[in-house]
Amino acid sequence: MIENIIFLAAPITISVLLAGILSYFGNHILTRGIIFIDIALAQIAALGTMIGLLAGLAEGSTGVELVSLIFTLAVISIFALTKFEKQVIPQEAIIGIIYGLGLGLAMLLAEKIPGGSNYITKTITGNILWVTWGDVISSA
Repeated sequence: MIENIIFLAAPITISVLLAGILSYFGNHILTRGIIFIDIALAQIAALGTMIGLLAGLAEGSTGVELVSLIFTLAVISIFALTKFEKQVIPQEAIIGIIYGLGLGLAMLLAEKIPGGSNYITKTITGNILWVTWGDVISSA
């Protein structure tokens, strides 16, 4: 029994950590009324990952994570700077366009990378059971 708890300590810890982080961000997302921003940013992060892999960076490397982070922060900055009171196009529509562009471009770039479909599968799905303490520390 204790072996199972030790084995699941990192996944349980990151689950609690992410629940706190995501509930905090979720509150702000609901307050601002930009409900689907999370899936759009996830697609932009996936696009950044595909660009990093296409540039020759190793899968799971810090370089790929940095490229993905730069793309995500760029889109977040655009959304933060373009929120106005009176907009001709609603921000949710722009979020949907960003989502579609991110998904489409990530799929197109995956075709150019050897084993690109495997990268897409790993990007879309995950397995929290294989989280390490290094992942927990980097998420904190």
